[in-house]
Amino acid sequence: MANVCAGGKRGGSSKVGFSASFPRMWATALLALSALAAAAPPPEAATVVRLRERAPLALVLNTPSAEKGRLGVSEILAALGAPLDTHTDLELTAVDAGVQAECEGSLACLAKRVPPGAKLLLVISYFAAPQDRPDRITALMVDVASADACASDPFGTDLNACVSERAVKVRPAPRLVTQAAEARAAFADLVQADLRPALEGAGHWAPTGTVEVVGAPAGATLLLDERTVAALPGGLVRVEGVEPGLHKVAVHQGGKVLEGADVEVARAETATFAVSALVPRSALKTPMFWGGVAVAAVGATFTLWSAGYYAAEDQSKACFGESSCPRRFLTFEQMLDGNLDELQVNPNQGKVLVLPLGYSMMVTGGTWALGSALTEDEDEVLHWILLGAGVVAGAAAYGISAAAN
Repeated sequence: MANVCAGGKRGGSSKVGFSASFPRMWATALLALSALAAAAPPPEAATVVRLRERAPLALVLNTPSAEKGRLGVSEILAALGAPLDTHTDLELTAVDAGVQAECEGSLACLAKRVPPGAKLLLVISYFAAPQDRPDRITALMVDVASADACASDPFGTDLNACVSERAVKVRPAPRLVTQAAEARAAFADLVQADLRPALEGAGHWAPTGTVEVVGAPAGATLLLDERTVAALPGGLVRVEGVEPGLHKVAVHQGGKVLEGADVEVARAETATFAVSALVPRSALKTPMFWGGVAVAAVGATFTLWSAGYYAAEDQSKACFGESSCPRRFLTFEQMLDGNLDELQVNPNQGKVLVLPLGYSMMVTGGTWALGSALTEDEDEVLHWILLGAGVVAGAAAYGISAAAN
């Protein structure tokens, strides 16, 4: 990473006080900026999980010149590796130095002895020149299968000539560079411009996408399409090598399933899945809420039905000729029969009281619905307590009303 420094001119002044205080002002500002920079948290390092291993890209790096170039070997490898890591599923794998010495530059020989699994061979030559002249970069990429086919050419063509003609898929023009930054840009352009068409044709350019898991709790398990991917160490996690398309992402922790989400993954793109926004969901929360709403609605229906009946009927008939009597709760039998004169027994005895049942159900259902709405999702025990409390409250309301009746 390059460090960028900024500076500025300081103009003169005829005022002594200003010229004396001006450096102190800059010093104070720089100290303040340094303190802020020191206090700023460093960027969070990501843990990388690869769903599939990168394919090897065989590499031969020639540096024939005795001069010190603008880039060293490690810098060349870094400049090549960065765009390959970003845009492809390939990983640079060096051809053994002994093999390179034995082959003496023969492409046919090198292609035959690439590392296991390598289907492409990249040959880079970096010619360092004196400081007053530019360095020279040449490259070519060989398809290993095409090179192997040359070995069985029935026409007896020269093997190296066959490989050069038929198996070399990329041979860009040489690049001249005079600065280190220019050399790095040349290697990046080599990958992104010159090699890209061939890599796209071979299915290596941006074949997959990435899922970035943010706020993953340590010790949790990440699932992709209901298949375990990895145990999460906590913090930022990058899951690379995800096939394009819609995927179900979820996290398990402590025997509980965190609510998952459908994540759309595109080629060469990063989709974000925020675990910190998810909470474990009790199995009772949703059924208890909607069950409470339904029970309260039925109770409200009974209550309104009873209230309407009271308003329409002469309730003194329930006293069997007595001049005055306390009002009593009507029963289902009494309300359904509709004729109080024909009832020769206490209509409230041994029957289900409509109005107390109605508001008792409203108490039970309201306790369930309101309690589940206000309770944290992950609190399973409290949901069970609320379930029992709603039943007890409703039964108590009905029992007290029946006893008072």
